[in-house]
Amino acid sequence: PVTCEEMFYTTGDVVGHADRADCWYILYNVVYDFTDYVDRHPGGPTRVFQECGTDATQAFSRIHDQRTVENAGTSYIIGKLGSSSGMQEVPC
Repeated sequence: PVTCEEMFYTTGDVVGHADRADCWYILYNVVYDFTDYVDRHPGGPTRVFQECGTDATQAFSRIHDQRTVENAGTSYIIGKLGSSSGMQEVPC
């Protein structure tokens, strides 16, 4: 079978990126670096900043559907949520 390498992060990794200058999110088991997006968010930076360093799926889904982040957030993806950190081979 063909494999690809993907980066995985744990929730513990994401918690360490919880401020405006270094803002990571988990949304739908995907890890995003929204640092450059905080000040550009249409609802204001406070809404984005409040969820930095967390699994923001529940808060996000109250306002947006999953397609919103799939359509607009792909350039911010840095990896997937996993049980261990690092590059891992996965089926392509």
